[in-house]
Amino acid sequence: LLATAFVGGCFGFALLVLYWSFKISSGFLVMAVAAMFGYFAITGVRERTTLFDKLRAWLFTARWSDWAVGLCGALLLLVIAWVGDCLIAWTVFAIVGVAMAAGFHLTIDAMVRRQQQPAIDRVESMLKSLRLRGLDEVKLREFVAQYGGANWEELFEAIFGYEAKLAARETITSGRRRKFRAWRDPLIRGIDARLAAHRAAREQRHLQKVEQASLRAKGVDPAAAREQAEQLAAAMVEQASEVRRAPVSAAPAAVDPKLAAAQKRARIKAMLADARSGKYSRHSRSSVLARTFGLAFSGRVRFLLGCLLLAGCVLWMKQNGWLSAEEVTSATMQAVRDRNLTEVTAVADGVVSDLATQQTDSSKSLALPLVGRLFDSFNPGVAGLLLIALSIFRGWRMSLFALPAAAIMVLGPSLGIPGVEALGGSHTTSLALGGAIGAVGLLLGRTKNDDEN
Repeated sequence: LLATAFVGGCFGFALLVLYWSFKISSGFLVMAVAAMFGYFAITGVRERTTLFDKLRAWLFTARWSDWAVGLCGALLLLVIAWVGDCLIAWTVFAIVGVAMAAGFHLTIDAMVRRQQQPAIDRVESMLKSLRLRGLDEVKLREFVAQYGGANWEELFEAIFGYEAKLAARETITSGRRRKFRAWRDPLIRGIDARLAAHRAAREQRHLQKVEQASLRAKGVDPAAAREQAEQLAAAMVEQASEVRRAPVSAAPAAVDPKLAAAQKRARIKAMLADARSGKYSRHSRSSVLARTFGLAFSGRVRFLLGCLLLAGCVLWMKQNGWLSAEEVTSATMQAVRDRNLTEVTAVADGVVSDLATQQTDSSKSLALPLVGRLFDSFNPGVAGLLLIALSIFRGWRMSLFALPAAAIMVLGPSLGIPGVEALGGSHTTSLALGGAIGAVGLLLGRTKNDDEN
């Protein structure tokens, strides 16, 4: 509750001082974000939380496209900070936010941990005595889950761990009671899926290398050895994946060892026959095409395009000298302090005149070769925000809606889309059409993986 109140207070202060100072207003938002990320990092390092460990493992195996997304996001923030002259202010607010997160962890979290630890120790002592009496571990976990109350998950996770809690939630309680920090679950599932894909690719490369060396030692032609090794490695990895996905029976029936060995030999023979027939070679070629298509229409590409559009729009605003609210407020407050009402009126008239001039003269394109003429209004910035927002959906289907929506927003005015001049002309019409397509994408562009993750 305290953390929620802190974040809400930061957003509230940001809205209150927005007109008075953009630096301070945006600084409160930076402080809230820095506090959240700082708290996540501090607790992760000190307590080795599950989400922190998963994220660290993913960072060590991240692809270049993932690092490109992070770098592009950081560069976009730097561009916005430079244009708004907020770099120093944001740095100060970020340091304050991290310091507050550290203070919260070292005081509030430590106090809560001291209050909870005696109860956890008593439960662990009781479970230890039950284990010494020979009670089954599954029965122990069922006992803790069933008699832990409505908030059983926090106690269960503290004793048995996060993975055991997920298994207990599915098999024991069926999700009928209150979940503990359920917001982590889709993040961890997404990271686990990426780690599994990286592990499978690494295993396949290793198996292919070993098998290729074995075939070369037998005198097989290098090209043929490479193709056969690739097919055998793909077959073995697929067989292993099927075994991992197979449901495990709680009480497996006894199996004759001879029969099990015969079934294993039959599976190996079938796998080798499929590999020699070229089945996995076709799968390999199709998987390469699928990965290429998926990357081109992925959420990462949408995010990168959105960052570029938003950065170009910010540079266009800087080039055209849009008057900041901070300058207006400073001049007005100085006039009020001097009790010069005539100057206050002059400032207000100047603001209206400048805005009107900028509105009619804002068609001056960004001074960049080739792509500069695309940035002549706020439309590219809105399109960039749309692409960034829709990049949280990783499936390719969302790109079928997001990319055309952004293209209409950016290119619509130059393509002659009609509009009502009193409402902003073709720029407003293009934004409305693009927004409508994006809204349709939210309904029809999500995939099953998006809903699960």
